[in-house]
Amino acid sequence: MARICGVISMEGSSGGDGCFKELCDVSWGDVDGERQVWSNDNVALGHLALDPKAISNQPLCGEDGSRQVSSGKLVDTAGVCKQLSEKRKVPFVLGDDSALLLDLLSRERYDLLGQLNGLFTAALWQPVEKRLVLVNDRLGFRPLYYSYDVSKQRFVFSSDLRGVIAVLTNRKINWQAASVFLHLGHHLGEATWFEGVHVLPPGSILQFENNSVHIRKYWDICSIAINEFIDHEQAVDGIIETFKLSIKRRHEAASTREVVFLSGGIDSRRIAAELSSQKVKFPTYTTRGFNNLFGNRSLAAEVSDALGVSNRFVNLPENNFLTEYWPRCNDLLDYETNLHQWMLPLVDQCDDFGGVNYDGIGGDVLINAVLRTSGFLSSEGLASSREMGLNELAERLTGPALDFSFITPELRRNLSYESAVDAVKEELIKYDNDDNQLTYFYLLNRTRRNIALSPTRLISRKFECFLPYLDNDFVEFALSIPANIKVSNPLRRETLDRAYPYLMNIGNTNYQGRTDRGDGFAYDIRYNYQRRRFLYQCIRQHFCGNNWMFTNHRTVPKILKDIVMRNLHRDHISYVFSASFEVFYELLDKYFDKDFINHMGSPDV
Repeated sequence: MARICGVISMEGSSGGDGCFKELCDVSWGDVDGERQVWSNDNVALGHLALDPKAISNQPLCGEDGSRQVSSGKLVDTAGVCKQLSEKRKVPFVLGDDSALLLDLLSRERYDLLGQLNGLFTAALWQPVEKRLVLVNDRLGFRPLYYSYDVSKQRFVFSSDLRGVIAVLTNRKINWQAASVFLHLGHHLGEATWFEGVHVLPPGSILQFENNSVHIRKYWDICSIAINEFIDHEQAVDGIIETFKLSIKRRHEAASTREVVFLSGGIDSRRIAAELSSQKVKFPTYTTRGFNNLFGNRSLAAEVSDALGVSNRFVNLPENNFLTEYWPRCNDLLDYETNLHQWMLPLVDQCDDFGGVNYDGIGGDVLINAVLRTSGFLSSEGLASSREMGLNELAERLTGPALDFSFITPELRRNLSYESAVDAVKEELIKYDNDDNQLTYFYLLNRTRRNIALSPTRLISRKFECFLPYLDNDFVEFALSIPANIKVSNPLRRETLDRAYPYLMNIGNTNYQGRTDRGDGFAYDIRYNYQRRRFLYQCIRQHFCGNNWMFTNHRTVPKILKDIVMRNLHRDHISYVFSASFEVFYELLDKYFDKDFINHMGSPDV
């Protein structure tokens, strides 16, 4: 429950032009917390502690005068501490996670970073070398954004993308990232909406020194070897045992109350069941209101009853849900996704700070090997993906080409389907010829850059989030199972039933329609109806008020056609009214204006 940021200005004072203050104010503006800052002539570091009950003194100072800020939570650090003791010939006494990171980074023990278990980011300033070092966890699920302005010789970083964007001197759209977002609903790799602004890659060490940025990996997910000799039964047993160990490690590291945001799905259900089996006391919280997730809310109540734990339903607002939460969520996540609005009412109703929430992120892809909705979740589907050439597979993952005809030509000529496909190909090439190619693609892109924003940026405003499926041992075991075993067997459900047989009679997630509203656990806000109506109102507002984004003679017919099609076919997918396009419009409206069009030249602008 902390955020970090910093500025290195080699040309002059780090805060002389107000850059550092603006970076802090924008990065931390949405929450109250304990601000801790340090600066000298050209360096400034900031740390925001969100939990007033767990404030550490940061930045920490090393023996050599180095300064460090960090965020996140480590578990099971005994092994690393033992190695440090053996190296020094004297016992290493662990103060807290930040002290361990300081020791590793200041002594450049980067070889031990890969053994750290948990999600973290850290920044270290070494005054003797005049070097800034940024590091993150092996999978990079806790985002750290950075940018280097060559003209000003200024490097900035922040846990919050908004802060970095606020101090950019020249904002330019990353058009390939925009094309990707409109097709996939999230970014890929280390890209953001803006040229020159990146997120630190997974398992990386970034060093800013002598006005140069150097990045190297200390751990590579492709180093995990496939166990060709494991069979189905061993896979089931291994998933059960490594998950038990993951929960045990996190419970031992939790020094405060523990909660579970229980959706009723398999992954959060497994977390609640294992915590209960280890005699952990915890409540569960469940949102309700989505008619298309009606069944899950009933399942959450059944699970909590079977486990004997308290469950609190948090009703989503029945009227104007998206009107209130869509803009607020987009602002908190700075337009990196079109998801997660439903999470904010739940976080809001958790009155006090502090505690740990267990989140099921990563469980589906790691155990299934691919997305359930991808069409690859079968032996035949997986085999077909491996028979595809790189171009065909990339096009399959990108989806159908979008129609950009209603957007003004200056914008339209910079967006392309081909550019999005090329970005997907670049990601696939990173894992070329690996049995887990699709797993890595989904896990390190859709999950890391999109789904994980909920715990790392929204829930973390009040709770530290533990992601037990991302435990080092669990990840390594799950990825060592040949993908064909995972896609051809229902391992998620089978391992759940075998470990917790008393939950076997509770069904799977069921996407149900409006005719099933009779269950007492369903509080239907007609989410899909609200969503369609809200997006229509937003597009109408953009078109009438900011139609520099649109080509009028093409947009009006498209809107009319979409309205007719939507009335005739409930499953009609609109381009003009889609959530991804609405995020794009809002981004342009926030950071640019109609003069942006006048200054655009070639497609390379």
